[in-house]
Amino acid sequence: MKNPTGGKDPPSSTWELPFRQEIHALVAVADDSFSTVNTAADAIIASLTGVGKVRLVQEGTTLRRPIVEGPLAGKFEPIEHFGYFDGISNPIFTKRDIQAENDKTGPDWDATARLNLVLRDDPFTTVEDAYGSFLVYRKLHQDVGLFESRVIHLAQSIPLPANLTGAMVVGRFKDGTPVAKHDAPKSLPTNNFNYKGDDAAFKCPAHAHTRKVNPRESIPGPAFLTGDGRKRRIVRRGIPYGKPVPGLVEPSIPSDANRSADRGLLFLCFQANIKTQFEFIQRTWADNPKFPNGTLPFTSNTGYDPVIGQDSDEGQRWPNKWGDENAGRDRISFEAAVSLKGGEYFFAPSLAFLKALA
Repeated sequence: MKNPTGGKDPPSSTWELPFRQEIHALVAVADDSFSTVNTAADAIIASLTGVGKVRLVQEGTTLRRPIVEGPLAGKFEPIEHFGYFDGISNPIFTKRDIQAENDKTGPDWDATARLNLVLRDDPFTTVEDAYGSFLVYRKLHQDVGLFESRVIHLAQSIPLPANLTGAMVVGRFKDGTPVAKHDAPKSLPTNNFNYKGDDAAFKCPAHAHTRKVNPRESIPGPAFLTGDGRKRRIVRRGIPYGKPVPGLVEPSIPSDANRSADRGLLFLCFQANIKTQFEFIQRTWADNPKFPNGTLPFTSNTGYDPVIGQDSDEGQRWPNKWGDENAGRDRISFEAAVSLKGGEYFFAPSLAFLKALA
């Protein structure tokens, strides 16, 4: 996968070897049973004998943390290796899913979307109403020890509590609470919020990961410059790979005390147009130190996304006190502890096309 749009990803020559070679297809196998997955994967690999070569078999496992308090106590929440609630704010398309969202969508943020946000006519079949979607796959290494040390350094530099500075980095606390609603009563992890009333970004910094990649229409400047944020949305799924650090999930899950071990996220996202959705988000928002504050005259730059920004100097402007515009900001470089190990672009064909192959 090249980088034709000028982003700041590391050159493909530095990626893991399988991703530096030609890749024609990705096959994802998922099930709640490891044995079922392994049996299916072995069968697929065997079927490729004499037809194709498997470049890489990458295992991933959903991490679930027990919820110990609140209305969901006793259940589990999906997390990634840094320990933050993951997968909350995808677009939703059907009435059933909208109803299932309950308080996660509402008047503050309408998460609904049309199917053309992700679907395209399948050019490989003449069957009517046959649609596919473009898929982005990225293997992202997460250096847990580096991330934790940088959160502590930031907390000491501002200074603010480490759990709050971590939330300012990500845009949410570890339990999923938006940092923009830090002063609100404790509630379920929610997707029903925006950044109105926080235009100066002293509650949720403008560079926070969740605000960078989904500004929720709080984008300053003319539309021709900023683009319509809603049409940039993607449907994403992140599957952790590698062993978690001890204490992150229940003890029955194998862990690794080495906080720099090979672990991370297998990031996948669907969209109708990779250039105007995923690449726009990565290049024009996450890897753009001027977005969003620097898009207006007489304003200072924002800095890079501190989670996924792929730049060696990611200096951001951090509030010295949560929610207090009079406290000012300090410019501190929080460099991302996430690095790209490889990736590729694919087209996921329609069911009609796949059935025709049988």
